[in-house]
Amino acid sequence: SGQGNHATLVNGPSYSSNNGGYLIFGSSNDHATLPAIDLTGNELTFSIWTYCTTTYQSTSLIFLGDSSGVSNGRILNVHLPHESGGGRYFFDKGYDGSSYDRIYGSLPSSDYLNQWVNWAFTANASTGSMKIYRNASLYASGTGKTKTFTNSDGDLKYIAFNSATNYYIGYISNLQLYKKELSQAEVTQNYDAFKERFGFGGMGDGKSNIVAGINTTASMRVGGDTSSSEDLVVTGNARVTGILTVGTSSLT
Repeated sequence: SGQGNHATLVNGPSYSSNNGGYLIFGSSNDHATLPAIDLTGNELTFSIWTYCTTTYQSTSLIFLGDSSGVSNGRILNVHLPHESGGGRYFFDKGYDGSSYDRIYGSLPSSDYLNQWVNWAFTANASTGSMKIYRNASLYASGTGKTKTFTNSDGDLKYIAFNSATNYYIGYISNLQLYKKELSQAEVTQNYDAFKERFGFGGMGDGKSNIVAGINTTASMRVGGDTSSSEDLVVTGNARVTGILTVGTSSLT
């Protein structure tokens, strides 16, 4: 952390240098703990890049709470995904000694499973707004959520974990906490700064302009998956200007 708020890895999460670096959480005991962070105030943003590899468990991406409080006093909690209701998200904040604010809804696996996704969760107690952004687009929102961050000294400070039944399996990168509500423009700025690292804005999202030749002797994928019997798969619309040679035949 640039602010000296370094996490501590617990029970063996591993590290990959791919995509600029990410942590791999592979079991129910793998997690990280955070140091004491003063979140006191009205506003907060939590941003994270995730690549979830399973749907079955009730995940906690982040859990900051007070073990003496109701439901562990949720100062900040994100379940994504959560197995209830066939798949849901939950965004909780602002425990005040008796309750906390929440927005939640359905979460299809196509929105998070086996893919890099940037999530940003914002809260502003002054305006009562809670919002979730997926890849810089507004995904969900709620109003009338006016509980402030008055209890910032909870004793539970977890990443990728809450309990033996609430944990995360997959990869996590670029976790950020702000003591302000980021605007959508600011969320987009952060997303744009990292998106190419995670396969967006290039061939990975199917929006590439290729201005030079490509030679390949192995399988190539543009927006789809290749099997051992397929050398090229294009999913979606494609336009070729010039001559395309496939095998010994040419198409114009």
